[in-house]
Amino acid sequence: MRFAVAFAVFLGLGASQAAAQSFDCSKARLAAELAVCDSPRLSRLDEEMSALYFGLPYVVRDEIKGAQRRWLRRRNACGYDERCIEEAYLRRIEVLSQF
Repeated sequence: MRFAVAFAVFLGLGASQAAAQSFDCSKARLAAELAVCDSPRLSRLDEEMSALYFGLPYVVRDEIKGAQRRWLRRRNACGYDERCIEEAYLRRIEVLSQF
């Protein structure tokens, strides 16, 4: 029975908004992460970007890992500026959609 409950939680059946993004909002510390956690729009963009990135074949992800890290630094440099963060996500989604 414990396995069934744990599996349901794993599948997100018991997930809260804090687990909706590609990272754990309960561990968010950077202003940009907090903004994503606080904004349904940014949260959806984060999920879309994450799905595109992690949907890529491993070989491709490995090749663009450095670019993804640079993008994260640029997103984080936005601080809590929601417009800046949104623009960063939209540009990254456009790039990842090309693969």
